[in-house]
Amino acid sequence: MSGSSNGLRSVAWDLPSDDEIVAVARDRVRTALVGWGLAELADDAVLGMSELVSNALVHGEPPIRLSLHLQDHALCVRVADHGAAVPCRLNVGDDAERGRGLAIVEAIADLWGVAPGPDEKGKVTWFVLSLLSGNREVPEDMAVRRPVGRAGGPPRSG
Repeated sequence: MSGSSNGLRSVAWDLPSDDEIVAVARDRVRTALVGWGLAELADDAVLGMSELVSNALVHGEPPIRLSLHLQDHALCVRVADHGAAVPCRLNVGDDAERGRGLAIVEAIADLWGVAPGPDEKGKVTWFVLSLLSGNREVPEDMAVRRPVGRAGGPPRSG
C-alpha cells in the first residue's frame, strides 16, 4: 500500500489467472477498505471488483492487475488485463445465467468505463464509488484520460 502528501492512497495486486483468485481478491479489497476506514463501501466495492476480475479471467488475458485508489471523496477500483476484447454492458433477459457483470457495476457505481492499458496492451476496466452521497463528480485529481468505453478512461493514480 502506498500513500502520498496529496491524500492519495493506493494498493495493487497482480493476480494469477485462476478462478479461485476472485475469493482471495474479495478478502484483499475488504481488508484494505476496512483499514482505510471505509467499511461502509466494502460490499459495493467487493461486488463490483468481483465482476471485473471475473470478466478479466473469462474474456481477458494475463497478466491481471487489481488496484484501488482513494483520493478526496472517491474510490476508484481498476482491473487491467492484456486481452484485446473491450467489455461492454449487455442487455440480457431475466433468465440469463451470464452477462450481467457490467450491469451490476453500472448499478452500484457512480461512474465506470474502459480505457487502453497503460502500455497500450489490453485495457483497464474501472469504476468509481463516491464517498459523498449523490455526488457523481470525479475529483479533479482523478481526471479521466483517453476514452475507449462508455465513460472515458480511468482516473489517474497520480
